[in-house]
Amino acid sequence: MNLRIWLVVVLLGGGAGRAAGAAEPTREEVLSLVTRQVRSWETGDETLFLATVHADIVFAYPGKRLDQAGALRVFQDWKRDFRDTRMTVFRTVIEGRHFAIEYTFGTTNIETGVRTAAGTVAIGEVQDGKLFVWKEYLDGRVSRMQGKGELPVQEESEPYPWPDTPESRRP
Repeated sequence: MNLRIWLVVVLLGGGAGRAAGAAEPTREEVLSLVTRQVRSWETGDETLFLATVHADIVFAYPGKRLDQAGALRVFQDWKRDFRDTRMTVFRTVIEGRHFAIEYTFGTTNIETGVRTAAGTVAIGEVQDGKLFVWKEYLDGRVSRMQGKGELPVQEESEPYPWPDTPESRRP
């Protein structure tokens, strides 16, 4: 698509994933949907998880770009391997059907008993009252290094891409 056509589509309110004539969700509807998605990870409630995701979802995070079946498999594997998951939300920005959410994702590995917590941002889009796009941005090194005891777990503090350490404060 050339730039002029793209600009017309954007300016007229069209774009990928939007059904013709579809009404914009309210801020409260988007916030409720995102909150239910977060709670599904904390509770391990597969029914709640599925109730939040669109049949044609793109569920992506570093190294993966999954459809609904793939996202469900990740959720089920997570539920099998981790416990005491807590997502502490710090900011949510909503504009029409698009959102950004900043949170700390903390969890305990069942096999090792090791707890990790990483600052994460997800951006997404809602279509037909469900999550159509969920893209997470995080640094996977954080949880891997926390698992080895090489970085502190700072679950309660505001999320940053990297934990606050003397090394992280040096230019």
